[in-house]
Amino acid sequence: MSAKSRRLWFEVMALLLVLAVAAFFRFAQLDTIPPGMTHDEAAFGAEAEKVLAGEWPIYFALGYGHEPLYAYLVAAAFAIGKHTLLTMRVVAVLIGMLVVVGTYVVARRMFGVRVAWVATAWMAVAFWPVSISRQALRGYTLPMLWLPATLFFWQGVDALGDERGGETSPGYRRAMVRFVISGALIGVTFYAYLASRVSWLVYPIFVVYALLFHRRRVGGKWLLLGTGLMLGISAILAAPLAAYLLAHPGIEVRMSGMLTPLRELLAGRPERVLRHVWDAVRVFSWVGDPFWVYNIPGRPIFGPLGSLFFYLGLLMALWRWHDMRYAFLLIWFGVGMVPALLTTNEGIFWRALIAQPATYILLADGVRGVGEWLGGILPRYRWLPWATLAVGLVVVGGMRDYHAYFVDWPNRPQARNIYNCNMVEIARYVRAEPVQSTLGISALYPLYYHDPFILRYASGRADLRTRWFDGRGGIVYPAEGEGRYIFSALTRLDPALRDDFVAHATLVERRELRRDDQNPYFEVWEWHGGQALEESLGQSPMWVSPETEFTHPEWRQSLKPPVHFGTVMALIGYRANGREFRPGDVLEMVIYWRALKRVEEQDDWVTFVHLLDQSGQWIAGVDVLNCPPTGWYPGDVAAQVYRLRVPNDISPGEKMVEVGVYRRSVGRRSVLVGGHAVGDRVLLSPVRVKGGR
Repeated sequence: MSAKSRRLWFEVMALLLVLAVAAFFRFAQLDTIPPGMTHDEAAFGAEAEKVLAGEWPIYFALGYGHEPLYAYLVAAAFAIGKHTLLTMRVVAVLIGMLVVVGTYVVARRMFGVRVAWVATAWMAVAFWPVSISRQALRGYTLPMLWLPATLFFWQGVDALGDERGGETSPGYRRAMVRFVISGALIGVTFYAYLASRVSWLVYPIFVVYALLFHRRRVGGKWLLLGTGLMLGISAILAAPLAAYLLAHPGIEVRMSGMLTPLRELLAGRPERVLRHVWDAVRVFSWVGDPFWVYNIPGRPIFGPLGSLFFYLGLLMALWRWHDMRYAFLLIWFGVGMVPALLTTNEGIFWRALIAQPATYILLADGVRGVGEWLGGILPRYRWLPWATLAVGLVVVGGMRDYHAYFVDWPNRPQARNIYNCNMVEIARYVRAEPVQSTLGISALYPLYYHDPFILRYASGRADLRTRWFDGRGGIVYPAEGEGRYIFSALTRLDPALRDDFVAHATLVERRELRRDDQNPYFEVWEWHGGQALEESLGQSPMWVSPETEFTHPEWRQSLKPPVHFGTVMALIGYRANGREFRPGDVLEMVIYWRALKRVEEQDDWVTFVHLLDQSGQWIAGVDVLNCPPTGWYPGDVAAQVYRLRVPNDISPGEKMVEVGVYRRSVGRRSVLVGGHAVGDRVLLSPVRVKGGR
């Protein structure tokens, strides 16, 4: 075997070893670490379901707005596998593996095998890339595409440097092909993640540098032509998304909030941006990302040894800035850090994703520099100090980060809480137990894609007709008249509802989680109170009236329940804790609503109860709905609790009670009688306020 063949064999074996370690760090315990599921992850599952249902959006409005690429990849995985959280995370892991491979290929092309091996070996075991790779989120699709785009761009630059013979030159044609491919990949990155709107700037900035300092080497006008072609193609591919976002300016909710520091800077108030710049600078060695979703808050990217070699590599790159490779690396690192420097503090690990491969390449170059210097002491075994140093650092760093990620972080109560561990444990209970199809769950986040989709993807069950509500203020009773209910420690049933529920329910079991969890247990109940519920409703007096001042009782039209509020819900009864109150007392009402239909994806429904004086002026009230229409089925009964404190300065006398329904996005709904609108509220039995206490 020739020396060249031996070197190639050794390189392939070393790369395969790195990829095996990277796969272990990314696939190990993937079903339990991260220790639950976030609502952002759940949103991508919901988006993938939309794609499979035949929708092909260019941008998803769900979850504050998402670029679509990752959702389409998850949809493809769902099409061939189970619709579960594990499937979504396997997609993310495979993307993360491609980022490791992409880093190796780009680093090898620019800086050689040693830098490539150290950079990717460190990425294989480091907390930052491992954490990002194991979350079912879209961010890593950006470097997955950006790295091959950079490879083809750099190949194009090299090809221009090989030959400068005009349009007939093989080097010219080879370069143009690579610029075209690079442009296509850059165009697709805009459908991957927000930071793509900045990451493309690396290329024109580098071209300006190359034209200033290496014009003859890169062929001058040919580099301009190739880069223009590349950016033109990327702009054409990105244009449909840009047009859509311009036509829907309010759809990027998260983007608007993230840019607040930049707007303050442009308005002459740089304090917040300067603070964020300082936080981003410290993330490497002093104070890491403060967000529990991605990190142990404050834990920096590197320990002392990693920091030493990272800053050494950064200084070496600055010293060699006249070398095009190092200039590109510095521009890459700097532009990649811009989203983290100029936006909000939380999520630095995500917003600096383009800078991540450059960060580990800088570190690897620092290791190479020290290793080669040590190798000069032992000229016969020049490779030995470098190899020993590199392997030792990766092993030490890997052990440190393995403990931090797999042992420390997932067992912290803050991480378990933010990953909704209680809901995920409920999902595992539902997956393991023969739970009947009628299931009621009291949840902190009962709206559409939040907790409902965590249950969907963590349990893998699509057969459940689950009723969703927040038991702290309401409950949904199924039309079937019986069902199994689950209440977590933080969403126990409101006292105004509990006696009625417990009277017709049996506690099945109580599952304890961890004592230090913020939501440390859940209870399972069987309820069989449908008939008793219907019998308890009786006839509740209610009226509709056009009065603005309550001086014409003859105008009031008595109503018999059910009273329809649009086509979604109907008022069927109510009860109050009294008819006479004194200032400072609390009026407590439970109002029962019949579900007329289930509403998909519209989570802005609200009901209200207001206390009015005789002139129609508002005295007190509450607008709330703990049982959103996305969480019920036709025929169900939703019981909602309202508590109004009677003001201390209220005058004695009779006060009117009004109830109604509206959507935040469109305003109040009409009251329908016989299919015709007769008002926008219903009046309930008035109450009397006595003077004094």
